[in-house]
Amino acid sequence: MRTLDPEATEKQLEQQQKQQEQRQQQPQPKPGMALKEPEQQQSFVAAFVAAVDEALQLEVPLAAKWSRVPLGLEDEGRLGLLLLQDGREFGGISFGCKKAVSGEVVFNTGMVAYPESLTDPSYSGQILTLTYPLVGNYGVPSPETDALGLPLHLEGTRVHVGALLAADYVPAALTHWRATKSLGSWLEEQQVPALWGLDTRSLTKHLREVGSMLGKVVVLSEEEEKEVEQQLLSESAVAAVASLASRLETYPAVHKALSRCCCRDQMLLLLQQRAQRAARLQAWAAALKAAGDRLPLDDPNSRNLVAEVSPAEPKVFVSPVNPSVRLGAVTDVSATGSPADDAAGRSVTALQSSILLPLRVLLAVPWDYDFSGESYDGLFISNGPGDPTKCDATIRNIAKALKEEKPIFGICLGNQLLALAAGAKTYKMKFGNRGMNQPAIDLRTTRCYITAQNHGFAVDTGSLPSDFAPLFVNANDRSNEGISHRSKPHFAVQFHPEASGGPTDTFFLFGEFIDMLRRQQQQHLSRCLYTIPYQFPCAYRKVLLLGSGGLSIGQAGEFDYSGSQAIKALKEHNVFVVLVNPNIATVQTSKQMAHRVYFVPVTPQFVSEVIEKERPQGVLCSFGGQTALNCVVELHRSGVLKKYDCQVLGTPIETIISTEDRELFAKKLKEIGEEVAPSAAATNAEEAAAAAAAIGYPVLLRAAFALGGLGSGFAEDEASLRRLCADAFAHSSQVFIDRSLKGWKEVEYEVVRDAKDNCVAICNMENLDPLDGKVSACRDRDKDSWRDRDRSADR
Repeated sequence: MRTLDPEATEKQLEQQQKQQEQRQQQPQPKPGMALKEPEQQQSFVAAFVAAVDEALQLEVPLAAKWSRVPLGLEDEGRLGLLLLQDGREFGGISFGCKKAVSGEVVFNTGMVAYPESLTDPSYSGQILTLTYPLVGNYGVPSPETDALGLPLHLEGTRVHVGALLAADYVPAALTHWRATKSLGSWLEEQQVPALWGLDTRSLTKHLREVGSMLGKVVVLSEEEEKEVEQQLLSESAVAAVASLASRLETYPAVHKALSRCCCRDQMLLLLQQRAQRAARLQAWAAALKAAGDRLPLDDPNSRNLVAEVSPAEPKVFVSPVNPSVRLGAVTDVSATGSPADDAAGRSVTALQSSILLPLRVLLAVPWDYDFSGESYDGLFISNGPGDPTKCDATIRNIAKALKEEKPIFGICLGNQLLALAAGAKTYKMKFGNRGMNQPAIDLRTTRCYITAQNHGFAVDTGSLPSDFAPLFVNANDRSNEGISHRSKPHFAVQFHPEASGGPTDTFFLFGEFIDMLRRQQQQHLSRCLYTIPYQFPCAYRKVLLLGSGGLSIGQAGEFDYSGSQAIKALKEHNVFVVLVNPNIATVQTSKQMAHRVYFVPVTPQFVSEVIEKERPQGVLCSFGGQTALNCVVELHRSGVLKKYDCQVLGTPIETIISTEDRELFAKKLKEIGEEVAPSAAATNAEEAAAAAAAIGYPVLLRAAFALGGLGSGFAEDEASLRRLCADAFAHSSQVFIDRSLKGWKEVEYEVVRDAKDNCVAICNMENLDPLDGKVSACRDRDKDSWRDRDRSADR
């Protein structure tokens, strides 16, 4: 046992006390003054490292590119590589099985449900990219099955994707109550490679531009890793590291930093470490590239993927009948098409559990099974992978079923197979629709549903025979999302109504299928399909917006605010916004608002020059007040808009003219049975006096197309009328004479109406100015202050 020396302890205490007194005598830094020496040292080290890295980029560019991958110092063996068919490369870190695979690179935009996507047979042969950055954060659920032997939480009994690509992998603790293992361990068990740390945003943007393409996910096997490690331990590799370090010292920036350094040995050690790191990365990257070159590209769509995942023999699923549902005869459903493992069973199980229908027997058959000899009440065609034209036997069997009156319902690949059996054609999409937020429009009601989809092929709507019609259409790319026979109970959809995962907004389609089965049992076979012609809105790339113009102190800025919101809405739709507004002191002329701003007056001359230069497809004049309306009306009448094919957006130009011209507006009101006050138009004082005499004093005189009631007023007699005319004709070539409505209330409504004539009154108010006088927004009061009698009269 070690003992302490009392004298030595006392000496140590005396030395510590002296050192403390010396430190107290040293000048202390003033408050706010930082110690510069550590900062200078850190800055020097950072500059030295930057110089070394710059030199490494020239010496070993392959290693320099891989240095950005977030790896530990000795974790190069976890590197992986994505090689695209066009030569692009994306580096990542392996967290799955250590092997290399080839397939079609696709992307899915879903935020959740990665276990369901990985076990979906429709992804067979594909390298799946998940655009949502966090993957693996809730683990993997158990593979437990239900009463029918089908997985409860997954779409299949195994992982079907060829490989998985993710931006960030979260090997978190299994805190989710259903999690039984991590995603990485599950993929390793399933022999599926996976990479994280890739720039999935850049990859997805590239695939959107050029389309889905073939690719390779390269991860070195254990044997290949041992070869690289042995190579790095060889004498030649050690000599190569030393040679690289000596070459790095000769670079001007590195040499200059070393010559100015007081700790040269430490900097040389740091340089040696970075050189060794670069050499290791270079060796691993070269091995990955060589392994990728050895692996041939494999196009999964050239094979019959349905045959690879379809069951080898028919399988019967027997389900108990719900006693609360009375439908008469028991329904026997036969499913065919491409029941990939459990695809057909999963779909119909979802149908039973959600709608509680008495489906006693489901016969799931292989893709090439001839079911024409089976006795069945309805045919369900499930989803599946690959090119539908490869399923020749399935198409022939469905074509036989189309000659009968038995109900048919197809999902995803089933939609394509039904179309091919009917005589239509399919085509490969650019990058397909894969995700849980795809908008599909029901052409029977024009209602849009958010759907889950996973397909790379689509039906050519133009090739459908006359007895079939489109049932759904995609609101994004306008591709076909469903077809239906016009009289027989045969229909299919391209999306997934069962949506596992995703929204279940279209689950009612299963109910429609069961209703067809019920009607078929009751011999009610007549059916007529009614769809509504749907016209997609015109896509405008560039729009001219006429702004609010000059504002004075005390004036309301509602046109500035509404115009600013219009600019934001247009930018959300990727429309290039050109703004004409002479007032720099507005919100809409801020730097971050419109793409291009012209600070010129809103007059026909200047706006014509802007239209000639910018060539917009449309012009918005509803956000610039009377000035913008007058300008666009003049451009329309002069033919400028027609010359440059510039459409007036929003309120039609004919409606603007009718509402601005008092005489035309009065005629329009009479056409719908509304009473209007007697009025007349005049172009000189004599005509105005004659009109006033005919109407009877007092009268209201308005100047046409005037801002804020300029030149308008009440006339009690001819003398006051002529005084008003002198002022009005100084600003306008036309005046309107109206009977005075003093004493009446004026109520203003602001109504928004869409293309389907749905109207919403977003604002209503009572004007406190004399009726027919100057309208001032700042002097209106809200309808909440009305008397009960006024409110009842308004209702």
